[in-house]
Amino acid sequence: MAPGTWQRDSGVSPAEKPVVTDETSQSHGNVLRLFDGRALRIGRTAHRENASMSVLETRATSRMAARLQSGEDGCETVQSIIDIAATAEALAVTALGGAIDNAINGLLPLTDEAIQSLTAARATEQIHYDFLVAAGAEPLTLTFTIPDEAILTDPETFLTTLVSLEEAFIGAYLAAAQQFSILGEPELAQVALQIGAVEAEHRAGVRFFAIEAGFLTGTPNDVAFEKALFATVGEAADLLTELGFIGGDGTAVEYPGPGAIDTTGLTQLEP
Repeated sequence: MAPGTWQRDSGVSPAEKPVVTDETSQSHGNVLRLFDGRALRIGRTAHRENASMSVLETRATSRMAARLQSGEDGCETVQSIIDIAATAEALAVTALGGAIDNAINGLLPLTDEAIQSLTAARATEQIHYDFLVAAGAEPLTLTFTIPDEAILTDPETFLTTLVSLEEAFIGAYLAAAQQFSILGEPELAQVALQIGAVEAEHRAGVRFFAIEAGFLTGTPNDVAFEKALFATVGEAADLLTELGFIGGDGTAVEYPGPGAIDTTGLTQLEP
């Protein structure tokens, strides 16, 4: 597969929305929201403060270098960006749904506070997905694969994986903002940065719970500038495929995953 491209599943259409437990989440406009993803085992040591570069960062840097050496301009279309974004948002909703369900049923030991935070995070991803589909996005697939069962059963693997992917998709939002600026779409660039800011909040929150559990050390909000890991959104998308969440050999899971979407406590439901 060429860099920056995904193949669309034949016959895929957006699934029906899952049950929403807060009426306010139904108030959506025709606004584009961009890119997120969850649950990838990068390795438990990748986020220890003495690790200079995670596996994910190494692969992302390698992809960017290859694109630059090839002379590709890396310019994407609005449609391709939002299609990838909708796919990633669906993955986020699905994987978080499985993690929350396992935690509630005692199969993934997490604190009540962590479950509450993850429930809110999942709801934001669903809101992003709804906006994208309303704006014309078509997810490339609604069937995903979990490359390592420990992601949904082992709290250290789950939390450190989640931090890794939050960092990756913060980078993807930054790439989306740059692409939209190149395309002369400043309003979409603003929305991309708004979503990226929410993902940065998620990253800090997950780091808090990982530090509290003794899986990581340091400060939850530990960066002054987020990492710009990608030049295009497609580079981030390819990484999900490479790491086994799209078309991988792991357990297949279908959007939206178990459990209702709960927007309790959320505000600013539109840009």
